[in-house]
Order: sequence, then C-alpha cells, then structure tokens
Amino acid sequence: MSIIKNMKTIWDNNNKEKDKEKIHSYFSLSERIFFIGFGWLDENMKILGLDGSERILRGKEVHCTALQMSDDNVRSIEDKLKFYGALRPNISSKYDALTLIKDFF
Repeated sequence: MSIIKNMKTIWDNNNKEKDKEKIHSYFSLSERIFFIGFGWLDENMKILGLDGSERILRGKEVHCTALQMSDDNVRSIEDKLKFYGALRPNISSKYDALTLIKDFF
C-alpha cells in the first residue's frame, strides 16, 4: 500500500529539512488538515515546522484526535494550532480516529 510506504516517524533517518518542506507544501495546498493519532510532543511538532514563528496553518481548517488527553493539554494544543494560524481548531479528547473522520470528513 502506498500509504504505508509513505509513513514517516521521528526516528527515520531521512532528510528532515526536505521532509519539512514537503509537509509545508502539503499544508499550503490543503483546505482541511487532519491530525489522527498524532503524538503532540515538542519533537514531533518541530518536525512539522510547528516550532517557529511562521503561521504555516494560516486559514486552514484543522481537526485532531486527542483521545484521553486532559482538558489542559487539549487547550494547550489548541492554542498552539491557533498561533500557527489554524481557523477554529477542532481538537477534543472525545474523538477517536473513526469518530473524527465520520463527523468532519
């Protein structure tokens, strides 16, 4: 499957800058962005380019799973997404991947 071949983790020894550029181009081409099962660690955010001052999610509709996360953590992630320009980020600890996709895709 092509999806499996294209999946990356932070532990892959790929060119992270090149990957970041590719991710940014995907963000710029997208109207809606879904983060499903994403680990909201600082290192993961940095790989996506969500660690500087660039508003790379400007005007994007962003939906995220945050299953079993505390309300404080959810608010913190929501604030970060807003900082990067996301329009009304939809992140909730009640969403699993299937529910998120059914409700917003």
